[in-house]
Amino acid sequence: MGEYANVKSKTFFQFLSWLENHRDIQILAGGKHVAKAKATKTGLVYPLPLNHGVVNKRIVKAFRDWLIANSVCTLEEFDEHVK
Repeated sequence: MGEYANVKSKTFFQFLSWLENHRDIQILAGGKHVAKAKATKTGLVYPLPLNHGVVNKRIVKAFRDWLIANSVCTLEEFDEHVK
């Protein structure tokens, strides 16, 4: 398992679109944040600060951990779409 680099927002939005169409997750417009990811099985919400052209690697890694913990996608699927 390697470290993640900063990811362009366009790539990250494409990944979010794929998640919404293929997994049990909803991407909602957030108040303070641009978007929120909501796991439909657990109802837990994860705010996504995507205001800039690049998503910080720490945000990418934390979101990956949240997705895996809530059984939304696997590490392999995440790496395939984000790296």
